[in-house]
Amino acid sequence: MFSKNSFIIAAFLLVISFGALFAQRTMGDDQPTYTIAGLSVEGNQFSDVETIIAISGLRVGDKIIPPADDKLQVAIKNLWKRKQFSDVDIIADKVSGNNVFLKIRVKEFPRMYKFLIEGNDQVKEKDIALASEKIRGDILSNYDLYLIKSKVKKLYNKEGLAFAKIDVKSVPADTGNFMNVIVTINEGVEYHVKQIVFRGNDKLSNSDLAGSFDKTHTKSWWEFWRSSKFVQEEYEKDKELLKKYMKKEGFMESAILKDSLEYNEETESVVIYLDVFEGNKYYLRNIDFNGNTVYSDELLKERLDFKKGDVYDYEKFMANLQRNEESSDALSLYMDNGFLQARMEPKEKKISNDTVDIDIAVFENDRYRVGNVILVGNKKTKDKVIRRELYTMPGDYFDKSAIIRSVRALGVLNYFNPEALKPDVQPSNVDNTTVDIIYQVEERSTDTFNASMGFAGTYGLTLSLGITLNNFSLLEPLMGGAGQVFNFNWERGYDAKLQ
Repeated sequence: MFSKNSFIIAAFLLVISFGALFAQRTMGDDQPTYTIAGLSVEGNQFSDVETIIAISGLRVGDKIIPPADDKLQVAIKNLWKRKQFSDVDIIADKVSGNNVFLKIRVKEFPRMYKFLIEGNDQVKEKDIALASEKIRGDILSNYDLYLIKSKVKKLYNKEGLAFAKIDVKSVPADTGNFMNVIVTINEGVEYHVKQIVFRGNDKLSNSDLAGSFDKTHTKSWWEFWRSSKFVQEEYEKDKELLKKYMKKEGFMESAILKDSLEYNEETESVVIYLDVFEGNKYYLRNIDFNGNTVYSDELLKERLDFKKGDVYDYEKFMANLQRNEESSDALSLYMDNGFLQARMEPKEKKISNDTVDIDIAVFENDRYRVGNVILVGNKKTKDKVIRRELYTMPGDYFDKSAIIRSVRALGVLNYFNPEALKPDVQPSNVDNTTVDIIYQVEERSTDTFNASMGFAGTYGLTLSLGITLNNFSLLEPLMGGAGQVFNFNWERGYDAKLQ
């Protein structure tokens, strides 16, 4: 990384260089113009001359007005931007009449030759090398060494070794302008959670609060299956779980005020202190919908699964209002019946210290139909094999649940990578209330082949071969893709009776 001062120094040297050579010519003249008659490069080891000249942007035949022509300043900037030079300068190597021959002087950063690691025990060398994101031949600046240190430190934090000390330096290698990178690691102590102390909680017990954590735990001597290792990243995630838990219990104003960690290097333990604010526990009184014309209040409230007087579980309420895993939420009523852009916006109203009403504004918007159903990514499997598994048909009203069922059905076929099954909804060219549904698939082979050989005293030597083609086509056996299953098994026995 280059500072602004480095560029100023290079520009200053450029002015001095041109000033010395053009001093005589500029006396009494008004800034004469010169033509670049030649370009050369000095100091390059890894980059070729043509590349450096091309990056600079200077061309033979360009007109310049020394000593501070914009073209020269831009050329230096272009070379700095490459981040592969520690020094850049442009000088007038020779002047003949109104022609000038320029020389670009560069000093290149060294390149990495070997990546050496010392002191690691808990983390594998290959993981450290991978985290550094450096390979042989990469440029090595001071900033690159800083990045290597930061990335390795982050890796150790992830492994629960937050106090590991990382030192990164470069030393000359035996080859040219190459350097070896040496990463020296003092892994330090792996801390374990000794105690989690909650302060400020009156209604929720310490055990309930600690139980909301997923990875950050204390451990009794007999709990051999449980881990108490402290990992900073996991602890940060667990604090978010704690916030969700308190709101789930009806404490809608709850918050973590502050937290602190107390480390003990002798016992290799850490004590966690968490100051929480509970506030009041709230219960639901009235739920009112406004703006709904398609579905009644009673049907929408039924989807929410809350009764008057229930504890206000914010997370459950929002899931049952807008999206839950079973698609039994209130918004899914609209999404499964064409109302693709329907939305619901709840607003809480505190009635007293322990009671809340919720007003929900419903925006139904237009009802959409399905235009085209497009398949992408199937090279072997025929379209008809995929389409017969789909629950979305052109002309039907848009149905979110039908898309989910279609994806599940395609997954059951076992012809496609389940992680790559991604449906997409795009506006159609037909009209403003029609959408196209695109199913993106990634095929994988599910064919099997087996062979075995055995020997038994009674039956002698036996051989067997078997092959199963799961996406076969009887009409096009070499192509396949018709969704048919072909099985072939062959067995042969040889009598091994003694004569």
